[in-house]
Amino acid sequence: MADITFECPHCQQHIEADDSICGQTVECPSCKGEIVVPEKPKPRPAAKVAAIIPSSPAPEPDDPDDEQALFTKAPATRAYIGRMIGAGIWSIIGIVTLLVIEFNSFASIVLPPLVIGGITAFGIWIETHSTEYKLTTQRFFLKKGLIAKHLEELELYRVKDVTVNQGIIQRILGFGSVTILSTDDSTPKIVMHGIAKPMEVKELIRKTYRVARKKERVHAAEFIPS
Repeated sequence: MADITFECPHCQQHIEADDSICGQTVECPSCKGEIVVPEKPKPRPAAKVAAIIPSSPAPEPDDPDDEQALFTKAPATRAYIGRMIGAGIWSIIGIVTLLVIEFNSFASIVLPPLVIGGITAFGIWIETHSTEYKLTTQRFFLKKGLIAKHLEELELYRVKDVTVNQGIIQRILGFGSVTILSTDDSTPKIVMHGIAKPMEVKELIRKTYRVARKKERVHAAEFIPS
């Protein structure tokens, strides 16, 4: 099958030839003149077409209403050090008494100190497990109760001040009370008792409520009574 078509330079006859003889000298079938079979023309490169590549969609900004938890805390056990010592003393009294008295006197002499110590220790457990403080980027929650729950909620933009109360013993043991003052009529004051590292907690609440104020466009001057 002919792959090349060209003209004879002598008689201008159109000649077809196989590309296997390209570059060879042959005889023109029309005028019998010698001709050189030209090389097979190279295919023209395909036209380059520019295409627009869609860029990756830009990441969506964080939803300003997306609320995130910053901490969840409960009263530290060491905040009840006095009651813990008292419970221990009552328990020791009961045990020592048990070792030195007759068994028939158990109910009247030994049992009361042990019961008092147990009740005191159980009361501490209840208070540390039934109270929960939670701070988010928008609100502060105070939850009380083991079975029946009581929940207080405070919008952070309503907070006007945060203070810390720490005695000498509390400072040594690393806990204290954090008080939140607000303009909310239902929760004008919330006290976080027995909080470990109270200064750090206070600063975190302060930074968070200042951000909440800016978001809600609330100015500190609005909290000052006229």
